[in-house]
Amino acid sequence: MIRVDASAATILLTEAPAPKVRDRQTGEIAKDAVSGEALMTVGVVYIDEGDEPKELP
Repeated sequence: MIRVDASAATILLTEAPAPKVRDRQTGEIAKDAVSGEALMTVGVVYIDEGDEPKELP
């Protein structure tokens, strides 16, 4: 985990949540190892005060 002070930043979702695919050939959805819940992907842009927007992986 990486902690980031985002108190002066804007965080935008650029893509709606979608299931994370574990295996593209079978279409198997990735699951959390502890809870077994389906993992999701989202598009995120982080804009720190005075900086250019950065798309997060």
